[in-house]
Amino acid sequence: EVFGQDTLPVDLREVPIPADLRTGVVKCRIVYDRTIREIAYTPYVPRRIESLRLIEAAEELDYRLKYEDRSALLRLQAERGDCDEVLIVRGGAITDTSYSNVAFFDGKEYVTPDTYLLDGTRRQHLLRQGILREERLTPADLPRFERVVLINALLGLEDNISVPIERIERFR
Repeated sequence: EVFGQDTLPVDLREVPIPADLRTGVVKCRIVYDRTIREIAYTPYVPRRIESLRLIEAAEELDYRLKYEDRSALLRLQAERGDCDEVLIVRGGAITDTSYSNVAFFDGKEYVTPDTYLLDGTRRQHLLRQGILREERLTPADLPRFERVVLINALLGLEDNISVPIERIERFR
């Protein structure tokens, strides 16, 4: 739901994609409040992530909707130190990274935290397909898994943007 509406009043088929962006993976960013403020297309290049740092977030961190103001997430990401990205823990439970949901692989199945910050579209899709299952996960659960895979609207499990569990730095 968007500001009391079931859908946002925009048909992307009516918004021309620049000619130089009609091939490859392209991100469409829509900024809106009660009306559309901006629609922008940019090439999407996945970040290379080889290490994560567990970061404790304040309980009041709210990212249920994809807000334009990402300052709270950027402050957490600034604490990554020598790691490539943060893995956010809130209330003792693992949530997401600063830009993706996560799926932990134990060698047989994928498990995603039921304590997500954003219930992303890819996450929802994989849950509906039965590819992911939800569970409350804490840092103490990490040794059960081989790796964590980052997923978002533009990153699927098949893209294998993953980090071995031993490359997750614990709290200091």
